[in-house]
Amino acid sequence: MESKSIKKIIAILESYNFMKARAAKIINTPHMNYDVKSMNYTSIRPSTPTNQIHSSVESVVIHEVGERKELQELVKGINNVDYALEQLDSIQREIITMRYIRGIAWGEIETCVPYSKRQCQRLANKGLRKMAGILYQEQYNNELPIYRYLQEMEKLSLKNDVAFMSHIVD
Repeated sequence: MESKSIKKIIAILESYNFMKARAAKIINTPHMNYDVKSMNYTSIRPSTPTNQIHSSVESVVIHEVGERKELQELVKGINNVDYALEQLDSIQREIITMRYIRGIAWGEIETCVPYSKRQCQRLANKGLRKMAGILYQEQYNNELPIYRYLQEMEKLSLKNDVAFMSHIVD
């Protein structure tokens, strides 16, 4: 069961840059300010055979509300990861950041820190277990909300946006 929670933490860490870039994209997207007090549908004729009424203002407002909710989830997830990383020893934080957030190979990490590759891997595993304990708050089998969010983004293939958003992060 522990390896499953470690895999979830690794997936979250590997998506950390995506989360930051997606949040920055939402923040930097200009939002319209609508002063709509009420809508009257008596003059609107249904545009589809199902008699469904479609309003472009409604669509935009629904989209913006969805983006605000997504931004709140992203910020909460980013803050949780930052908090969990802060709780680690500085060497564990450095190794985990290099390996899982920046994607640096173990061999290159070994040259940056005064430890062997195997010692780096052990320190990283110890740090990942500590992060899992912090992020899960005692319950390893409970799904993390940010992990579920990332799975949904994977389904929508929004993670492909990272390529053009990577210039925003760091």
